[in-house]
Amino acid sequence: MRKHVFVMLTTALFCGLTQWGFSRCDLDFTIMTVNNDSTVAICGGSGPLGKVVVKTDLRGFPQVFVLTDGNGTILEAKHQPKFNFNNLPPGDYRIYAVFYIGALLSEEVLGENIDSAQFAKYCFDVSDNYVGVSSGSGEVHSVFFENGAEEATTCTGDGEPDEIPFFTTSTNSNYIYLITDLDGTILAESDGLFDFEGVPEGTCLIYGVSYSGNLVYEIGDNINDQLADGCYSLSENELTIVRTSVDGGEVVASDSSDCVSVCVG
Repeated sequence: MRKHVFVMLTTALFCGLTQWGFSRCDLDFTIMTVNNDSTVAICGGSGPLGKVVVKTDLRGFPQVFVLTDGNGTILEAKHQPKFNFNNLPPGDYRIYAVFYIGALLSEEVLGENIDSAQFAKYCFDVSDNYVGVSSGSGEVHSVFFENGAEEATTCTGDGEPDEIPFFTTSTNSNYIYLITDLDGTILAESDGLFDFEGVPEGTCLIYGVSYSGNLVYEIGDNINDQLADGCYSLSENELTIVRTSVDGGEVVASDSSDCVSVCVG
């Protein structure tokens, strides 16, 4: 009896029912990670780095935790406050908490938007905020030239373009190529095509970087320095560019002069 009275009082306090019996409750509560953060960057792939645990400041009420993509489309809804991103593609996600009374519709809301989904048959309310999750790529990836090779030679200084495209096995849309010297000093960056014409003779290396968050390196940093504020990984291999030039030399007469006289006829 006391349990039924509590439910009725709770409903009266927090729910304004419509004639159809559906309503959004009126509670103010927030969600955060167990470390009290509202955003987190993780590395997907495998292991504990791909997991996020959350909590709320709401006590004594039933809750469900909801994972959405960056546009608010619901991907998962469950009572456990732990989410595993190891099997999800890299990208931006959100975790909400939902208070509810009545039968939970956790399966029915999958694929709907967080702003319009009906989470319970009786009464519910979505947390005032969400935990933003930036899931990076823990994938293993490599780089290669168009012909599948890992080394190419260019002729610099001849006035002809030396544009060379790069390719990767990565499926992450956040991807960049870094060009370094043999010591790993970053000389330039590329989105997949670079013109080496006019660059002095020498050898440089090209690495692929799959990342989430923001790139934080500067030209002149080392490839082993921190490259992004989220998760990132370097390609398993690097490409080699050997830059050469052609020296035509000089033409001189046998006496080392550059002018000769001849008799014709």
